[in-house]
Amino acid sequence: MSLKSVLRQFRRDRRPQPMRSPVPPAAVALTPLNQPAAPETDYDRDFRAACQALKKFQAPYRLHIGCGKVHFPGWVNVDRDPMSEIVDVSWDLRHSLPIHDGTVEYIFHEHFMEHLTVEEGLALSRECRRMLKPGGILRIGMPDLADVVRQYAENDWRLPWMKKYGYEHIQTRAENINIAFREWEHKWLYDREELHRRLCEAGFETIRDAVRKESTVEALRGLETRDETLLVVEAIK
Repeated sequence: MSLKSVLRQFRRDRRPQPMRSPVPPAAVALTPLNQPAAPETDYDRDFRAACQALKKFQAPYRLHIGCGKVHFPGWVNVDRDPMSEIVDVSWDLRHSLPIHDGTVEYIFHEHFMEHLTVEEGLALSRECRRMLKPGGILRIGMPDLADVVRQYAENDWRLPWMKKYGYEHIQTRAENINIAFREWEHKWLYDREELHRRLCEAGFETIRDAVRKESTVEALRGLETRDETLLVVEAIK
């Protein structure tokens, strides 16, 4: 190769080469600062509000769940209505309450569980057992399916509560029993045997029958406010 050829090759090799495209950086799993956070859900707001409301009380708690229009002083009164002054904690009781295990002394609900499906009622009872401390008591008051059937069988269905709640229009015992099952968003009625069975399924081992407004525990006396509460039990953790 001549000297001239060598110089031409040298100049060609020295020419600037185009830059290669840089390797793209690995994706970073961080939300950009200018991207808004995920919107707060109703559950998030309820959870935050419930935790804040519970700060007014000290464990061990006494829970009155499904309180409706009845307020027990010294108890945590829980219901879904966030606007009611009676309610201390607004909460959908189909969800687990933001309360630690074993921090509740007593739980009471009246004419509430029959408004849940049997699965929801079982889940609620399990949730109550979770929250109760050892030796804690769940007291339940509700209408008695056995009495509803008795009213039909004995044709003894004209009762004082009908006038009280505006049900004087009921004409027959068949209408009465259908109202008992279908009105007021009732979803599952219990007799004593059925309620005991479901509480056992929820994990309670000690279940005792009680009488309306009576209890061996002073704090659980006189709680029932409904005359038609005929089925009362206490389940002990």
